[in-house]
Amino acid sequence: MGDHGASRAPAWRGLVNAVLYTLLFADLRDRGLVDRCVRGLLTEPLLDLSPEQEYALLNDALASGGRLTDPERSIPQPHSEEEIRAFLGDVLRRMDEARPWPALPFRSVPPWPPEQITSATYIGSVPMREFDVTDRIRKVFQRGVIDGRERSVLTLALPSGMEVTLVTPWRRSKNVAALVRAGDSMAEARQEFRAATGLGLDRPPCGRAFRRR
Repeated sequence: MGDHGASRAPAWRGLVNAVLYTLLFADLRDRGLVDRCVRGLLTEPLLDLSPEQEYALLNDALASGGRLTDPERSIPQPHSEEEIRAFLGDVLRRMDEARPWPALPFRSVPPWPPEQITSATYIGSVPMREFDVTDRIRKVFQRGVIDGRERSVLTLALPSGMEVTLVTPWRRSKNVAALVRAGDSMAEARQEFRAATGLGLDRPPCGRAFRRR
């Protein structure tokens, strides 16, 4: 069944559309465009994906029989299907040439279920507002209802594999709270989080956890 007849878009469609969006006003003849695209995919992955996932999805897209510039499933493009396929082919070749890829200091991952957040351990508060944090680390919070209140949430995976969830608003403050799963080391989490993100953390009272406020 082709791309039009499928009940759901193929797994690669979201990433391809995200890349196509960045090319709307780009000149594909610009020799540096491929390098800039690859640098972005490797250092600021799209859609909470890892570089390995981005590479695999772009490869699947090019190997598929689906139309990458399908007007019913993608952003209308000034570039032809052939031009987009050639561009993404160059991107994959440059990604291969760039191996081994640089290790990311952190990456965003799907947020924890609300019940895990409400039982998490509070490791400190980032003395910044949500949009300042987003601007600093180039990651976007998601909105959700936690403990009966709408909040913004962002979960980051650190190099050790430990995850830190950022939540705002927190208590009566609009600063961003940092949480780890119960049982994780508060001291190790604080140190790794600050080293990975460059964000500061206020020191919390010992043993303080999520409070229903």
